[in-house]
Amino acid sequence: MPVETYLFRMVHMGFIYALAFLVYPFSKSAKPWLKGVDLLLAALGVATIVFALWDMDAFIRRSTVPDPPDFWLGIAAIVLLVEISAGPWA
Repeated sequence: MPVETYLFRMVHMGFIYALAFLVYPFSKSAKPWLKGVDLLLAALGVATIVFALWDMDAFIRRSTVPDPPDFWLGIAAIVLLVEISAGPWA
C-alpha cells in the first residue's frame, strides 16, 4: 500500500527539524547554552509535525479555515524552517 504524499512529507519534515537542530549544538564549537536552545527548537519542530499527524484527517479538512493552534504552529514551523535554512552550514 503506497504512503500518502502529505504523510510522507510531514514525516520527513519531522526528521529534518530534529536532525538539523541536533547536529550543530553537539559540535565542539557550540556554546553550552546553545545546546538547550537547539534541543528546545528541535522539540518544537517535531511537535508541529506531531500536532498535524495527531488527527490528520481533521487537520487536512480544516486547511482552508485553520484553528488558532493550526495557525500558530504553522507560523512556528515556517520560522523554524527559515532558521534551519540560515544555519551554520548555509
